[in-house]
Amino acid sequence: MENRHNTEIIADLLRTALPGMRLTKLMYGSNLPYRRAKVYLGLLQNNHSIEYDEKNQVYRTTTRGKKFLQRCDELTELLSLKKDKNIARMPNTS
Repeated sequence: MENRHNTEIIADLLRTALPGMRLTKLMYGSNLPYRRAKVYLGLLQNNHSIEYDEKNQVYRTTTRGKKFLQRCDELTELLSLKKDKNIARMPNTS
């Protein structure tokens, strides 16, 4: 299995928390152990990208977190388009 970059882990957490999720489901959804999940969630809370609803005991992605996800998706699309163009330009060596 390939290691994920911090940005991918953060995006996974934010996507999983969109509808509001408890910690255990966030851990499973982002494939993180407890300690790493807590570190990332603390970072995201300090950054105001995710919030914790104490009443319902769920983490929820904020507007700022949704903007981050949108930009990640735009970059992914841009990079895949660039990759496709580069593949099309490669000379045929066969």
